[in-house]
Amino acid sequence: MNVQSVINYCTSLGYRDLENFAGENYLTVYNYMKRNYDGEKVNTLLIGSIFTCVAADGKFNDAEWKFISSFIGGYTYDEAFSVAGEFYNDEAQDIVRQLIELFPSDIAEAFICLCLAVLCVDGRVADYEGYFLNKIL
Repeated sequence: MNVQSVINYCTSLGYRDLENFAGENYLTVYNYMKRNYDGEKVNTLLIGSIFTCVAADGKFNDAEWKFISSFIGGYTYDEAFSVAGEFYNDEAQDIVRQLIELFPSDIAEAFICLCLAVLCVDGRVADYEGYFLNKIL
């Protein structure tokens, strides 16, 4: 998998297409995890991973909130901001890295694509997000 190619692809997409791309990859990972883990663990790991990606640059904006709300819903902006702050740490990033290592290659690729889509929602990958990518890949 060429990460830079996926980043270029994600940043070239319009909002709705990026949302669809992320949604397809989310469902791939979700369905795999649902078959292999208990339901609560699936939601905790996936939601936590998405918030970890959102928090990677230490910022939170309307586009990120709208984007993640399309997958996990149920959060006001303030709640999502608060939760993202809880995932702005090395431990959360290590869990994302461990999931990538744990998944079979096709699921890991879908998971990475989901993460990249979340990182690209603002049209670019910021320096801190690049650092996060280097850490998890």
